[in-house]
This record gives sequence, C-alpha cells and structure tokens, in this order.
Amino acid sequence: IKPVLPREIPGLTLSMRMLSEEANPAGLESCDLLAEAYVAWIEEQQKIAKAKTFPADYRETALRHVDECRKCHRRIMDGIQTLRTDRETRQAFAWMNQAMLMQQLHYDLASNHRRTWVSRGGAVSLASPYEAPNISDPPAGKGQWRPFQLAFILMNVRAIADNLHADRDVVDLIWFPTGGGKTEAYLGLTAFSVFRRRLRNPDDAGTTVLMRYTLRLLTTQQFQRAASLICA
Repeated sequence: IKPVLPREIPGLTLSMRMLSEEANPAGLESCDLLAEAYVAWIEEQQKIAKAKTFPADYRETALRHVDECRKCHRRIMDGIQTLRTDRETRQAFAWMNQAMLMQQLHYDLASNHRRTWVSRGGAVSLASPYEAPNISDPPAGKGQWRPFQLAFILMNVRAIADNLHADRDVVDLIWFPTGGGKTEAYLGLTAFSVFRRRLRNPDDAGTTVLMRYTLRLLTTQQFQRAASLICA
C-alpha cells in the first residue's frame, strides 16, 4: 500500500542544505516562492468555491476555509519577514536546517543501511569501515523539505521568536496519514525552538518541547528520530 503523499511544487527546491546557509539569498527566495505558490493555490480554490457549478450548500464553508488559508499565508509571510530582519532568528533557522539534514541522514543510515559486525581475534568490529554521511552532497531524495513541512515551520517562526505574539495562543494541527511527513515538520520546529531559546538565553536549560505517543512501537520509533535530532 502506497502512502498518501503531499503534492510537490514543480520547479521549487526546498533544500535543507541551502536553507542552512545564512549568507545564501537563494534560501529565503525559495521561501518566497513557496508563499507565492500557496497564495496562487488559494486563489484557485476561491474561484472554484464561487463558481456556479459549486454546490451552494457547501459554499459558505468552503469560503470560510479559504479565509483560514489566507490567515495561514499571512503567518508564513510574517515568518519570512522575521527571518530577514531578526539575525538570531535567521541563525536559529539555519542551524535547524543543518540539524534536520544531519538527523535525516544519520537516521537513514541506522534504520535502512544497517552495518554488519564481525568477530576477529576475540574482538568485535565493523565488517567495513564506517563512512559518515556527506551533508554537503546528500543522496537523491534526502535533504529536501516537503512544501507543507516548511510552510508549517514558517507559520510559527514569528510566534516562537516573540514570546508576546498573539499566535502563541494558536494550536496548529498537522493532518496527514502515516508516511506523509508529519514528524519531519514538528521535529524541524522543535529544533528551531531549541536553538532560538538558547540564542536568547544561553542559560535556558528548561523543557522546550513535550512529545507524547499512545502506541508503544510508534513511541520507540519517534524517540529514535528525536534522539537523532538532539545529537545532531
């Protein structure tokens, strides 16, 4: 059974490595393109909802959802602007991207490319030498954000950077079936939150994030991924 995957945006590269380079303007430019693609999609949905062929019974609800999408777009734009104007927030964002790339490559190495151990002369060692993942040139399919993942992070940048922001009263829900990429989205925001708090106050060693899972196997897997992120 194939997982349900979010639609990608043709021609838009959301590279973690590129976004981790603070001095590279292409990183924030790609965020701008993401926001532009999102607002174009919102306009399409509004046209559909207002069309005569759209069921009248659902029009009010559909247009209300379009308005909610516009609010999300404004939050994304606020996040991008904060990255442009707040040096520490931009640094935390860059470090987050680097940590997420490292986490992704190391977790993949541990879970999908298990190493073989052999006994030689009474000592146990790896059958082949360990090679650290190359974060400068990640393999195909790795080190890329899905659009909704980066959008979710950008939506929350401003509120995490500003302790008094009104959006701190908002609870965002990510809904995708298993395999859709929810974990990467909230792990990214977790890393950003940790870095931003430490940049604000290097002595801030308190609890930043609470994670809770109701299934034992899922708890184990998510703990491994979170541990990979913290080590990164």
